[in-house]
Amino acid sequence: MANKKIKCENCGFEEELTSAQFNERKAAPGTCEQCGAELKLEGGAKGKAGAEADEVRSDAAPAEAAPEESKRSAKQTAEAVKENAKQVAEAARDNARQAAEAARAKFRQASQNPEFLAGGIDCCLKTLTGLASFDCLDKQTPKLVGLGHLALLLLALLSLVMGVIMSIRLGSLQTLGVGLGAAVFLILAQYLAVKSFQLFDGLIAANPSRLTGPALPAIVAVLDLFCAVGGIAMIVVGLVSGFRFSLIGFGLLLTLFSFLTAALFMQAEKQLNLSFDQSTSLGEQWLSLLSLHIKASVKLVPFAYGIGLAVMTVMSLPPLLIMLVRGAAAQGSLIELPCLLLGALLFALAPVLVYVAAMLTYLTLDLLRAILSLGKK
Repeated sequence: MANKKIKCENCGFEEELTSAQFNERKAAPGTCEQCGAELKLEGGAKGKAGAEADEVRSDAAPAEAAPEESKRSAKQTAEAVKENAKQVAEAARDNARQAAEAARAKFRQASQNPEFLAGGIDCCLKTLTGLASFDCLDKQTPKLVGLGHLALLLLALLSLVMGVIMSIRLGSLQTLGVGLGAAVFLILAQYLAVKSFQLFDGLIAANPSRLTGPALPAIVAVLDLFCAVGGIAMIVVGLVSGFRFSLIGFGLLLTLFSFLTAALFMQAEKQLNLSFDQSTSLGEQWLSLLSLHIKASVKLVPFAYGIGLAVMTVMSLPPLLIMLVRGAAAQGSLIELPCLLLGALLFALAPVLVYVAAMLTYLTLDLLRAILSLGKK
């Protein structure tokens, strides 16, 4: 074993020691025998550089341990996420399995019930009732009537302008007279409509109807929906045959009013003054059904007046422009424009026609009810 040295930093005096002596002097080296300065151990002592290295290693130890700890934490997090995803996937599979079992159970129940298709149609009718609630639509009635008045005035102006232009092109005053007469008649139709709307107040409330149950209004609603199929077919034919504006316009209106009528009959108990009584006779039900149709016409006439005139006016513009540009060569427009104007005239007179029909119908119903009451006596 090599001897250890103890050295004086002041005078350079060195003293060799054995290992045992060095270990004894290690804790307290003492002072130099020559100059009395503090002694320094060599050999086994680390010195200043060794101490700094130890400090660096001691500082590096936590730094080396930090990545290991981070790796373990990341691994634990990944495992937790994986386990959570696995649980979510299992829960989703369980929910899908339960939903499939519930659907199969409903299908088996429906297949055992031969009336399940009727239930589906009832659901469709209830959905239609929610989409077209007359509690909300009735609030738009004044706006629709105003729209009809505006469309009627525009049609009267177009009739007059068309009469003037065609009279100049053809050199005939007869065409001017036709255009002027059409404009005057349309203005008169507007006046009749304004007065007819005032006669409808209280008509539904004054004429109650009775049926044995809601089945009959539902049947009428389904038949009205079949009319919507015809309206859609008219639209398709009008588009395919080169934009026949008359077919497109009438198809749109037929489809719209078929849906509105179906929705109205599903709300007949509230909107058409209908009540249900199991003791109602078949004759009374027949009379009530006629009365319901008249009251439905009264309820829908503002929609027919406003929307019908607006659609007819818009659909009349393209053939009118084509006829004014091409003249007699526009054969299709010469056929379509009178049809559209006739339709507009019918919608303009709809309030008057509905009121006259209501008077005649209720007169007939009163006579029939009197006959039925005599039969009971």
